[in-house]
Formats: sequence, structure tokens, C-alpha cells
Amino acid sequence: MKALRSYPGVLILMLIAVAMLVHGLVDYINYEAASPSILAAIGCLFSAVALVAVYEFKSFKANRRLVRAKSQTL
Repeated sequence: MKALRSYPGVLILMLIAVAMLVHGLVDYINYEAASPSILAAIGCLFSAVALVAVYEFKSFKANRRLVRAKSQTL
């Protein structure tokens, strides 16, 4: 697996998730009530994981095509 900075958009989603998580925790500490920011943070994390999965699947398909093309030429 590559570094997170090699996937466009994933690092931004992770930063947004961390900011929303901190915002939700501060709300919980100050007001003792659950904040929708926690759900937004979880949603951003799931989106980031899904985005990485899409990028990895695309690179897997491209690599498989290259291997097939090389094996047919040999």
C-alpha cells in the first residue's frame, strides 16, 4: 500500500474527520450532549477507506492487464 499522500482527496478527508472528531469531543465535554460531528467524522473515515479501495482496485486491474499482455508476448 502506498502513502496516504499519493491518493488524491484521502488526506483531506482524514483531516476533516479529525477536525470533526475534535469538534464533537469538545461539544460533548462542554455541553454533555452527543454531537452530530462524531457521525460526520465516522462518515469521513468510511469515505476515505472507500476511496483508497477504489484507487487500489483500479491499480490492481491495470497491473493485471500489464501482466497478461507481457505473458502473451512471451
